[in-house]
Amino acid sequence: MDMNNTWHLKATAPGPGAPLNVSVLVSHPEYGKYFDAVLLLKECAADQQCPPEYAGFDSLLRFGFMPQRVAFWIHWQAVKLIAKGCPIYPKPGAEYRKTVSAKTTIQPNGTGKSYVWRDAQQWPWYL
Repeated sequence: MDMNNTWHLKATAPGPGAPLNVSVLVSHPEYGKYFDAVLLLKECAADQQCPPEYAGFDSLLRFGFMPQRVAFWIHWQAVKLIAKGCPIYPKPGAEYRKTVSAKTTIQPNGTGKSYVWRDAQQWPWYL
């Protein structure tokens, strides 16, 4: 990204009963307006919801173990794909590396640098 972007930031003054409005607009002379975000916050009455420090055990169970839940569901989907017969392909061998290295001499970004094949040194990419 170059330095020709123009950033427009707007925010209303917060006050009692008035909503907080924050707006961000980024434009470029060549690409035009490519980012526009608006955040509108309204104040709620104190009796409508409890503060976060008073959240119960159910909130802990619902949100506290979210990384573990995501990992479980990713692996569950993998088990379902394997059960349906989805093929598992092994790591490409040395012959594939020689073929790709012989055909590829320049990286796709066009910098002119030579392509270098490097093996990963740690799990799970070294399998």
